[in-house]
Parts: sequence; structure tokens; C-alpha cells
Amino acid sequence: YSDVESRIAGDFKGWEGRTIFTLENGQRWQVANNERGYYIPRVPHPAVKIAPSSFGGFWMTIEGLHKAVRVSPLP
Repeated sequence: YSDVESRIAGDFKGWEGRTIFTLENGQRWQVANNERGYYIPRVPHPAVKIAPSSFGGFWMTIEGLHKAVRVSPLP
């Protein structure tokens, strides 16, 4: 995978545990490492960017959020 830019399909309200994100481009990504939950008020279809991590895996950044979450691709 190289960098991915898309939008979350539907509303975004944060994540918990192993949340699965479905993107408008059809890809599905899951929160890796059972990360601690993070919650925000509902945001409709935010833009996301997913980039490879220097230590393996991927980081997803979400439009308007100053926090990234580690994710893994799903088949």
C-alpha cells in the first residue's frame, strides 16, 4: 500500500478497541493494537489520509482531528 486518500463512508464519531472504518473508495481498515477509545461529536464523511508507518503498519489521520490512529487493512 502507498498513501490512501478518501473519506469515511457515513458518520465518524471516533473509535474504540478494534473499530472498522469503511472508506468511500471501498477499502476497509481496522484500528490496530486495540487502541484506547477516542470519541468526538458526529462528523459526516470526513476526509482521511492513510500513510505507511516507518515501523510497519499504517497511520490514519482524519480531517479536523489533531490525532492519528494506527490501522491495518482488511481484505
